[in-house]
Amino acid sequence: MVFQSPLLPDNQEYGEHLVRHGDGVKDVAFTVNNIEDVIEQARAKGGKIVKDIWTETDEHGSVKMACIQTVK
Repeated sequence: MVFQSPLLPDNQEYGEHLVRHGDGVKDVAFTVNNIEDVIEQARAKGGKIVKDIWTETDEHGSVKMACIQTVK
């Protein structure tokens, strides 16, 4: 888990989130076996894909990620 605080310098995003919503969880991540299938199912059920699948790579390997909105 990564905890963020609006008290840290340049953390305006989390400060604004706290003002708007109060304490809470902003992002949750899950490991899945087939991200393409998860995104396809979300689209088929009317889910909002905030950021489609992308790949991050470094010297340790690659990981595919995507962002799905869970609440309005």
